[in-house]
Amino acid sequence: MSEKQALGDTAAEASSYDATSQAAVQGAGEAEVSRFFPMQPFWFLEELFPTNYKYLPTYVRVVHSGEHLVLLTGTIANLFLMTKLFLSYQYWNEEMHHAGEFIVVLLSFIFGLVSLQLLSTELVQYSVDLHVKSTEAQKSKDEMVATFHTAVADLDTMLVTSADTQAALAERSLDSHRRDLSNLLLKGLPSKLRAVDLQQFLAFVRQYLKIFEECSADPVEHPFFLVDYAELEGASPEELAEKVGKKAKTKEVKFLSKHVAAETKKASAMRQSWKRVTYVPRKVMKWTGMSKMIKKKPKQAPSPALDDEEFGSFRKESFNKNQEVMWLRWGLGYGFGIEIEESAPFPFNVKGGFFLCTVLSPEHFKLLISFFLGIPLLLLNVFWVKPCSYVILCSMVVTLACIAVVLYDFLDIDAIQRMEVQIKEMQAAVAAVEERRQSTLEFFNRINRLAGFWLHRTLPRLELMKICGDALEDAPRPSHVSELEESLLPVSCWQSDLPEEAKKKTSAALSKLTSRSALEALELVPQVAQELQLCKAKFQA
Repeated sequence: MSEKQALGDTAAEASSYDATSQAAVQGAGEAEVSRFFPMQPFWFLEELFPTNYKYLPTYVRVVHSGEHLVLLTGTIANLFLMTKLFLSYQYWNEEMHHAGEFIVVLLSFIFGLVSLQLLSTELVQYSVDLHVKSTEAQKSKDEMVATFHTAVADLDTMLVTSADTQAALAERSLDSHRRDLSNLLLKGLPSKLRAVDLQQFLAFVRQYLKIFEECSADPVEHPFFLVDYAELEGASPEELAEKVGKKAKTKEVKFLSKHVAAETKKASAMRQSWKRVTYVPRKVMKWTGMSKMIKKKPKQAPSPALDDEEFGSFRKESFNKNQEVMWLRWGLGYGFGIEIEESAPFPFNVKGGFFLCTVLSPEHFKLLISFFLGIPLLLLNVFWVKPCSYVILCSMVVTLACIAVVLYDFLDIDAIQRMEVQIKEMQAAVAAVEERRQSTLEFFNRINRLAGFWLHRTLPRLELMKICGDALEDAPRPSHVSELEESLLPVSCWQSDLPEEAKKKTSAALSKLTSRSALEALELVPQVAQELQLCKAKFQA
């Protein structure tokens, strides 16, 4: 299965999981109609304190659903519980109570603190209607998916078409001259070096290497060095030829190919990162019964990634069509133990013989602990603490009821929370690929501007050096090629928008040298240098 297909399947699964609320399941496009919601439970405060009313949080001023109202009620009940326990402090100091009662009251206070924090955290999720929030989040995700794929497609296009550009042609030709230099020094010259003056040969090699410095994506700031010039000092002609020849044999001119390979690897890593960001854990869908909602694209061949064994010991037949979406199941034969995968702590399964509980997230875990510890704490307040405080009891009952409602509705809340985290990760991924696309575009723009530089300026001079190298022992002054350097337009001019006329004139002048023998070319150097000097003066004026 290709990466594009994998990305498509993952996106399809993520969309299905995001729409797990009851409203979305029954009809994602239809708004819920209610004669009670949205409502403003504290509307009278607006009449009494119009200036201060606006400072109330939105999720307190406007209630969007029954679950929202329950959460708000639970938060207020917790505030009453905390206040009552705090105000009862003096009474407990004056009356005689045994240590057990103090411990129960202290635990009740801690329970109120924890429950207040949990319920207020979940209450923030209801700043707008969950269905509206889910729809807006899904819209944002769709936009980011489109942006990501567009940016990656542009990046792929640039990388694929880079092999057909003038810059790629120039790179291949430059690397061919690198091999020619290696063959010349290792095979062609060793038998002729005795007849060559050392200083003359050193000047020839230095000039050759100087031209090769231009074989770089940034020849001014980061020139290409075939060899360290310090290694050439004090070497005999034979040693010089061997050192430079071996370096030229192994050090390829691949400034464009290496960059394309690196960018292709990074693009692949970005796709993998995107798959991880948009991936919805199949464990969550399987263990909660959501998998039956997933609309998967038909596949031409079965993929091992979707095998039953990926989800542990659960089989498809265990999840029938009549099964509701839930994180708590009742039945027999579940066994005992805790299932935790090493890859991530959540979700995990808790087996208790006749029930199977899937803990979806840290928030879910905290709510479960609060609920199951709050029940015995309530009973202790009823039967252990004397006299019993009905305010505390009522507050705890309301709090437990609210936690139960939140747990019942937690799949909807968890889906929204996962989407919000996912959206932030997607935004970071989109920003990264956009930055990578922009940097790659700038690189290729710079490379394309330099293509003429290599084709019209560097390659003809390398060809001339090759001709002189083949007749090095016969040419009286092969270092004459250095006279051309001062007459050439500087590299900085080629990095800008140099007129095409200047490129063609430079190429035509140098071609006069490369179409002749070494002796004829060297004799013609002064004339060509003069032509190039005139061209330089014209375009630098």
